[in-house]
Amino acid sequence: MKILNIQLNCKRIRRDVRVAPNGFFLCFFRTPVILECGESGKTLCPKSIAIFSEGKLSLCSPNGRQIKFDMIYFTPSPEECDYIKSSGIALNTPVTVKDDFVISSIIKNLRVKFIEQCDSFSEFSALSMKMLFLCVSEELEKAKSRDNSDIIPRYSQLCSLRESIYESPQKNWDINVICNNMRMSRAYFHRIYTRAFGTTCHQDIINSRILRSEELLINTDLSVAEIAEKCGYDSDSYFMRQFRIKKGCTPTEFRRNTAENYMNIV
Repeated sequence: MKILNIQLNCKRIRRDVRVAPNGFFLCFFRTPVILECGESGKTLCPKSIAIFSEGKLSLCSPNGRQIKFDMIYFTPSPEECDYIKSSGIALNTPVTVKDDFVISSIIKNLRVKFIEQCDSFSEFSALSMKMLFLCVSEELEKAKSRDNSDIIPRYSQLCSLRESIYESPQKNWDINVICNNMRMSRAYFHRIYTRAFGTTCHQDIINSRILRSEELLINTDLSVAEIAEKCGYDSDSYFMRQFRIKKGCTPTEFRRNTAENYMNIV
Protein backbone atom coordinates (compact mmCIF):
# COMPACT_ATOMS: atom_id res chain seq x y z
CA MET A 1 0.00 0.00 0.00
CA LYS A 2 1.44 3.35 -1.02
CA ILE A 3 -0.28 6.49 0.26
CA LEU A 4 0.33 9.34 -2.17
CA ASN A 5 -1.73 12.08 -0.51
CA ILE A 6 -4.18 12.65 2.34
CA GLN A 7 -6.29 15.77 2.78
CA LEU A 8 -8.73 16.53 5.58
CA ASN A 9 -11.79 18.75 5.57
CA CYS A 10 -11.40 19.86 1.95
CA LYS A 11 -13.83 22.69 1.17
CA ARG A 12 -14.83 23.34 -2.43
CA ILE A 13 -17.79 24.50 -4.49
CA ARG A 14 -16.60 22.14 -7.20
CA ARG A 15 -13.66 19.82 -7.67
CA ASP A 16 -12.57 17.74 -10.64
CA VAL A 17 -10.50 14.65 -9.88
CA ARG A 18 -8.53 12.52 -12.30
CA VAL A 19 -7.40 9.17 -10.93
CA ALA A 20 -4.31 7.78 -12.68
CA PRO A 21 -4.05 4.14 -13.83
CA ASN A 22 -3.49 1.77 -10.89
CA GLY A 23 -4.49 4.57 -8.53
CA PHE A 24 -7.46 4.74 -6.18
CA PHE A 25 -9.20 7.72 -4.62
CA LEU A 26 -11.05 7.16 -1.33
CA CYS A 27 -13.41 10.00 -0.51
CA PHE A 28 -15.48 10.53 2.63
CA PHE A 29 -18.16 13.18 2.09
CA ARG A 30 -19.32 15.18 5.12
CA THR A 31 -21.95 17.21 3.24
CA PRO A 32 -24.37 16.50 0.38
CA VAL A 33 -22.58 16.35 -2.97
CA ILE A 34 -23.39 15.78 -6.61
CA LEU A 35 -21.09 13.11 -7.98
CA GLU A 36 -20.53 13.00 -11.73
CA CYS A 37 -18.64 9.90 -12.78
CA GLY A 38 -18.44 9.31 -16.52
CA GLU A 39 -21.75 10.36 -18.03
CA SER A 40 -23.88 9.66 -14.97
CA GLY A 41 -24.64 11.97 -12.04
CA LYS A 42 -25.89 11.19 -8.55
CA THR A 43 -26.65 13.25 -5.43
CA LEU A 44 -25.08 11.72 -2.32
CA CYS A 45 -26.17 12.12 1.28
CA PRO A 46 -23.77 13.37 3.97
CA LYS A 47 -21.53 10.68 5.50
CA SER A 48 -21.07 8.81 2.24
CA ILE A 49 -17.82 7.04 1.43
CA ALA A 50 -16.58 5.63 -1.86
CA ILE A 51 -13.44 4.25 -3.50
CA PHE A 52 -12.94 5.43 -7.06
CA SER A 53 -10.71 3.69 -9.58
CA GLU A 54 -8.93 5.24 -12.56
CA GLY A 55 -10.87 7.80 -14.56
CA LYS A 56 -12.32 11.24 -14.05
CA LEU A 57 -14.99 12.37 -11.65
CA SER A 58 -16.44 15.73 -10.67
CA LEU A 59 -17.69 16.77 -7.26
CA CYS A 60 -19.97 19.76 -6.89
CA SER A 61 -22.39 21.27 -4.40
CA PRO A 62 -26.13 20.70 -4.86
CA ASN A 63 -27.01 23.94 -3.04
CA GLY A 64 -24.24 26.37 -3.95
CA ARG A 65 -22.49 25.94 -0.60
CA GLN A 66 -19.07 24.43 -0.09
CA ILE A 67 -18.82 20.66 -0.05
CA LYS A 68 -16.68 19.17 2.72
CA PHE A 69 -14.80 15.92 2.38
CA ASP A 70 -11.70 13.95 3.38
CA MET A 71 -9.67 12.14 0.73
CA ILE A 72 -6.92 9.54 0.46
CA TYR A 73 -5.08 8.96 -2.81
CA PHE A 74 -3.34 5.57 -2.82
CA THR A 75 -2.01 2.72 -4.94
CA PRO A 76 -2.64 -0.79 -3.57
CA SER A 77 -0.71 -3.94 -4.36
CA PRO A 78 -2.44 -6.69 -6.38
CA GLU A 79 -3.07 -8.57 -3.12
CA GLU A 80 -4.68 -5.50 -1.60
CA CYS A 81 -6.85 -5.06 -4.69
CA ASP A 82 -8.05 -8.62 -4.18
CA TYR A 83 -8.74 -7.81 -0.52
CA ILE A 84 -10.94 -4.88 -1.52
CA LYS A 85 -12.92 -7.10 -3.88
CA SER A 86 -13.24 -9.89 -1.31
CA SER A 87 -14.65 -7.36 1.18
CA GLY A 88 -17.64 -6.90 -1.11
CA ILE A 89 -16.85 -3.25 -1.85
CA ALA A 90 -17.91 -2.14 -5.32
CA LEU A 91 -15.60 0.51 -6.78
CA ASN A 92 -17.15 3.84 -7.80
CA THR A 93 -20.21 3.01 -5.67
CA PRO A 94 -20.84 5.29 -2.66
CA VAL A 95 -22.01 3.84 0.65
CA THR A 96 -23.82 5.89 3.31
CA VAL A 97 -22.43 5.12 6.76
CA LYS A 98 -24.54 5.15 9.91
CA ASP A 99 -21.68 5.90 12.32
CA ASP A 100 -18.89 7.97 10.83
CA PHE A 101 -16.73 8.39 13.94
CA VAL A 102 -14.48 5.36 13.43
CA ILE A 103 -13.95 6.10 9.74
CA SER A 104 -13.25 9.75 10.44
CA SER A 105 -10.78 8.87 13.22
CA ILE A 106 -8.86 6.40 11.05
CA ILE A 107 -8.47 8.98 8.28
CA LYS A 108 -7.32 11.67 10.73
CA ASN A 109 -4.78 9.35 12.36
CA LEU A 110 -3.50 8.37 8.92
CA ARG A 111 -3.02 12.05 8.10
CA VAL A 112 -0.93 12.59 11.24
CA LYS A 113 1.23 9.53 10.51
CA PHE A 114 1.51 10.58 6.85
CA ILE A 115 3.07 13.85 7.98
CA GLU A 116 5.32 12.11 10.49
CA GLN A 117 6.51 9.49 7.95
CA CYS A 118 7.86 7.27 10.72
CA ASP A 119 9.65 4.01 9.96
CA SER A 120 6.49 2.01 10.62
CA PHE A 121 4.27 4.14 8.34
CA SER A 122 4.10 1.54 5.58
CA GLU A 123 2.77 -1.11 7.94
CA PHE A 124 0.57 1.38 9.78
CA SER A 125 -1.00 2.65 6.54
CA ALA A 126 -1.67 -0.85 5.24
CA LEU A 127 -3.42 -1.88 8.47
CA SER A 128 -5.35 1.40 8.66
CA MET A 129 -6.60 1.06 5.10
CA LYS A 130 -7.73 -2.49 5.82
CA MET A 131 -9.66 -1.13 8.79
CA LEU A 132 -11.32 1.40 6.49
CA PHE A 133 -12.25 -1.33 4.03
CA LEU A 134 -13.70 -3.41 6.87
CA CYS A 135 -15.76 -0.45 8.09
CA VAL A 136 -17.21 0.10 4.61
CA SER A 137 -17.92 -3.62 4.26
CA GLU A 138 -19.69 -3.68 7.63
CA GLU A 139 -21.83 -0.68 6.66
CA LEU A 140 -22.90 -2.54 3.52
CA GLU A 141 -23.95 -5.53 5.61
CA LYS A 142 -25.80 -3.32 8.09
CA ALA A 143 -27.66 -1.61 5.26
CA LYS A 144 -28.84 -5.01 3.98
CA SER A 145 -30.09 -6.24 7.35
CA ARG A 146 -31.36 -2.97 8.86
CA ASP A 147 -35.09 -2.78 9.68
CA ASN A 148 -37.34 -0.51 11.71
CA SER A 149 -36.30 -2.14 14.99
CA ASP A 150 -32.81 -0.69 14.46
CA ILE A 151 -34.00 2.91 14.29
CA ILE A 152 -32.66 4.96 17.19
CA PRO A 153 -34.96 7.67 18.61
CA ARG A 154 -33.99 11.21 17.54
CA TYR A 155 -31.14 9.76 15.47
CA SER A 156 -30.98 12.61 12.95
CA GLN A 157 -30.96 15.12 15.81
CA LEU A 158 -28.15 13.21 17.53
CA CYS A 159 -26.16 13.15 14.28
CA SER A 160 -26.57 16.91 13.89
CA LEU A 161 -25.40 17.42 17.47
CA ARG A 162 -22.36 15.22 16.98
CA GLU A 163 -21.44 16.95 13.74
CA SER A 164 -21.70 20.32 15.51
CA ILE A 165 -19.43 19.10 18.31
CA TYR A 166 -16.71 18.13 15.83
CA GLU A 167 -17.22 21.28 13.77
CA SER A 168 -17.05 23.59 16.81
CA PRO A 169 -15.11 21.87 19.62
CA GLN A 170 -14.31 25.25 21.19
CA LYS A 171 -17.93 25.81 22.27
CA ASN A 172 -19.00 25.27 25.86
CA TRP A 173 -20.74 21.94 25.39
CA ASP A 174 -22.69 21.45 28.61
CA ILE A 175 -24.48 18.08 28.75
CA ASN A 176 -27.23 19.44 30.99
CA VAL A 177 -27.94 22.28 28.56
CA ILE A 178 -27.95 19.84 25.63
CA CYS A 179 -30.47 17.61 27.44
CA ASN A 180 -32.68 20.57 28.30
CA ASN A 181 -32.65 21.74 24.68
CA MET A 182 -33.54 18.25 23.49
CA ARG A 183 -36.18 17.92 26.23
CA MET A 184 -34.95 14.61 27.62
CA SER A 185 -33.39 13.34 30.80
CA ARG A 186 -29.62 13.03 31.09
CA ALA A 187 -29.88 9.25 31.58
CA TYR A 188 -32.05 8.80 28.47
CA PHE A 189 -29.79 11.07 26.40
CA HIS A 190 -26.72 9.11 27.51
CA ARG A 191 -28.43 5.82 26.63
CA ILE A 192 -29.52 6.71 23.08
CA TYR A 193 -26.30 8.62 22.30
CA THR A 194 -24.16 5.64 23.33
CA ARG A 195 -26.45 3.29 21.43
CA ALA A 196 -26.15 5.44 18.30
CA PHE A 197 -22.39 5.97 18.29
CA GLY A 198 -20.80 3.50 20.67
CA THR A 199 -19.33 6.27 22.83
CA THR A 200 -20.59 8.97 25.18
CA CYS A 201 -21.21 12.58 24.27
CA HIS A 202 -18.61 13.60 26.88
CA GLN A 203 -15.95 11.48 25.19
CA ASP A 204 -16.89 12.93 21.80
CA ILE A 205 -16.39 16.43 23.18
CA ILE A 206 -12.92 15.48 24.44
CA ASN A 207 -12.01 13.72 21.19
CA SER A 208 -13.15 16.66 19.09
CA ARG A 209 -10.98 19.05 21.08
CA ILE A 210 -7.91 16.83 20.92
CA LEU A 211 -8.33 16.37 17.16
CA ARG A 212 -8.64 20.14 16.65
CA SER A 213 -5.59 20.75 18.84
CA GLU A 214 -3.55 18.34 16.69
CA GLU A 215 -4.46 20.33 13.58
CA LEU A 216 -3.48 23.61 15.25
CA LEU A 217 -0.22 22.19 16.61
CA ILE A 218 0.76 20.97 13.14
CA ASN A 219 -0.46 23.88 11.03
CA THR A 220 0.02 26.98 13.21
CA ASP A 221 2.62 28.65 15.45
CA LEU A 222 0.10 29.36 18.20
CA SER A 223 1.26 28.78 21.75
CA VAL A 224 -0.06 25.83 23.75
CA ALA A 225 -2.10 28.23 25.89
CA GLU A 226 -3.66 29.84 22.80
CA ILE A 227 -4.47 26.43 21.33
CA ALA A 228 -6.05 25.32 24.60
CA GLU A 229 -8.31 28.37 24.52
CA LYS A 230 -9.25 27.83 20.85
CA CYS A 231 -10.18 24.24 21.66
CA GLY A 232 -12.54 25.17 24.48
CA TYR A 233 -10.30 24.72 27.51
CA ASP A 234 -10.33 27.24 30.36
CA SER A 235 -7.07 25.80 31.72
CA ASP A 236 -4.02 25.04 29.58
CA SER A 237 -2.72 22.66 32.28
CA TYR A 238 -5.95 20.64 32.06
CA PHE A 239 -5.65 20.63 28.26
CA MET A 240 -2.07 19.34 28.49
CA ARG A 241 -3.15 16.64 30.92
CA GLN A 242 -5.93 15.42 28.63
CA PHE A 243 -3.66 15.59 25.59
CA ARG A 244 -1.04 13.41 27.29
CA ILE A 245 -3.70 10.87 28.27
CA LYS A 246 -4.99 10.66 24.68
CA LYS A 247 -1.72 10.94 22.73
CA GLY A 248 0.93 9.70 25.15
CA CYS A 249 2.99 12.89 24.90
CA THR A 250 2.71 16.60 25.65
CA PRO A 251 1.44 19.06 23.01
CA THR A 252 4.96 20.52 22.71
CA GLU A 253 6.48 17.07 22.15
CA PHE A 254 3.81 16.26 19.58
CA ARG A 255 4.51 19.50 17.68
CA ARG A 256 8.27 18.97 17.76
CA ASN A 257 8.06 15.34 16.61
CA THR A 258 5.68 16.04 13.73
CA ALA A 259 7.70 19.08 12.63
CA GLU A 260 10.98 17.16 12.61
CA ASN A 261 9.54 14.25 10.68
CA TYR A 262 7.84 16.57 8.20
CA MET A 263 11.12 18.39 7.53
CA ASN A 264 12.79 15.06 6.85
CA ILE A 265 10.44 14.26 3.95
CA VAL A 266 10.24 17.72 2.34
